[in-house]
Amino acid sequence: HDYNALPAKQQLDIDIDLQNIEVGHTPASIRESLLEKVIKMGDKFVAAVKKEYSPGIIGPFSLQSVITKDLEFVVYDVSLRVPGNPIVATTSPYTKYQYGKTFGVGRRIAMEIRRAQEEDRLDEIVT
Repeated sequence: HDYNALPAKQQLDIDIDLQNIEVGHTPASIRESLLEKVIKMGDKFVAAVKKEYSPGIIGPFSLQSVITKDLEFVVYDVSLRVPGNPIVATTSPYTKYQYGKTFGVGRRIAMEIRRAQEEDRLDEIVT
């Protein structure tokens, strides 16, 4: 499962059939049939980090993954920041589904901080 981390020369020497199958529609969405798997992966990561490193992960993160031809996810890195880059859109279609409008991650974080402050729960989201 560490094929991606190998140098190109070693990758070429390994006898593995590779196949690229598009499963993401844009840099911020995925096939609906795979969405539940992705959410479970995120939930498991949050639970594991909370168990090992109290109070756990607070804030945005990305489980950077590849997907096998059998549609299994292999996480090869964790990005502990707002996912994405300046070249791609800074918003997610899932934000629109949850909030009824589209906006960037920064605005969503600001909304969540404001809500936590109004509910006297800031200690749950900051360290």
